[in-house]
Amino acid sequence: KKLINGSMTGVITVGRNHHVHLENIFLLSEMLDWPIFADVTSSLRSYDGVFTNYDAMLRTESFDKINFECVLQLGDPLGSKLWNQKIANKNVIAIKKYDDKRDPYLNYSDIVHISNLNSWIENIIADAYTKELSHRSTFNYDNESMLDDYNKLSEQCAIELSNAFNLYPISEPALFNKVGELLSSFGANIFIGNSMPIRYAEWFWPVLNENSNVYC
Repeated sequence: KKLINGSMTGVITVGRNHHVHLENIFLLSEMLDWPIFADVTSSLRSYDGVFTNYDAMLRTESFDKINFECVLQLGDPLGSKLWNQKIANKNVIAIKKYDDKRDPYLNYSDIVHISNLNSWIENIIADAYTKELSHRSTFNYDNESMLDDYNKLSEQCAIELSNAFNLYPISEPALFNKVGELLSSFGANIFIGNSMPIRYAEWFWPVLNENSNVYC
């Protein structure tokens, strides 16, 4: 709680090199009632319970009406340039396994380097659970309405993107989406070489096969 500076609302982002077990990410999200935004390089985009089309959500007026205070960043920052612009004035806590000296968008309020990330997160969760059982809840957050807003917006964006792809089937976004679907359906590992395709992948590839990884 001290680390996030008392923030009641926030977002957990998962990027490349996060080094955190999937179950611990979900437990952390459940404890805080904070949504998970998964980068295309995170290897999480095949799982339920994560927001994969967050980049499309960012481009709506509705997203700006959902206020949050803090970003808990596991691993590298999300690849979306727009996301990193929008969080410029937020409390951004980067949690990393290694001290790589990187803050590419100069957004970090604090950087925490922890060699055994999973043990650290498990201890936080266990401590919070113990205090909750003794009626001394550490967090006591209730962000269900905010999570509902994110879910509704995500569903709306998914429908609008699908309609756009169907309406303009040979447009660059629609073709990029189709290529991503085909490669992912084969369980292919996908290598992306420069910034524009990476941003297209963030925007137009909502879900990937669990055996398909993206490298940039």
